[in-house]
Amino acid sequence: KPIKISSLGSLRLYPEINYDQDLIYSEGQYQDAVLFFEHGNYDLGYEINGKLKYKLRFRHRTGIGAFYVTFGMKTKYSCRANGDCKGFSISKKEWLSSLNKFPKIDKSMKLKLLQDFH
Repeated sequence: KPIKISSLGSLRLYPEINYDQDLIYSEGQYQDAVLFFEHGNYDLGYEINGKLKYKLRFRHRTGIGAFYVTFGMKTKYSCRANGDCKGFSISKKEWLSSLNKFPKIDKSMKLKLLQDFH
């Protein structure tokens, strides 16, 4: 059941749970949501010769997929849960709609994403 945040209009966040070792997304696919984990860790990795190698671990209270969703790009890495991850997600459609409704946030978010990703 979605949670509505009234101060931002019709923005809906959906509960998101990924269990230990669940693949959150694969390399080379389009994201359909931005995830915000309050609890749990996740790993980023890449594929070499058909084998996944996970090299970076991120701790709870982070977002996943905002860069790919915002700029409409395919993922460059694979991402999997390391332990149970719990939080919320917002659909691509709602994320982009929210950015369009608030031009100042849109501009600052895009700049921040570009700085963080590159």
